[in-house]
Amino acid sequence: MYTVFFIGIVLWLYYGIEIGSLSIISANAVTLILVLSIIIAKLKFK
Repeated sequence: MYTVFFIGIVLWLYYGIEIGSLSIISANAVTLILVLSIIIAKLKFK
C-alpha cells in the first residue's frame, strides 16, 4: 500500500518539476521523505 502511495508521490513530484511549480515540488518532497521513513521503519522493524 505504501509503495503505491510512494509511486504516486514520485509522479506528482516529477509533474511539479516539469511545470516548475515550487509549491507542488516542496509539498511532494516533504511527503516523499516522510513516506520513505515509514517504508524504511516498516522494513527494519518487521
